Amino acid sequence: MHSILTNGEPKGVTKRDVLRAAKERGVRFVRLSFVDILGISKNVTIPVTELERAI
Repeated sequence: MHSILTNGEPKGVTKRDVLRAAKERGVRFVRLSFVDILGISKNVTIPVTELERAI
């Protein structure tokens, strides 16, 4: 996730921040991209209703 600078200090984005932003922006689906343990790129699209459980 991206960091937000506050007073010159990095602040990590929390799970709560992500969930709030998704709700405020009317997000319906989220695409998760990651690399598995074998180094193969994976993509999964989930409905926003599953986002809290996924992160």
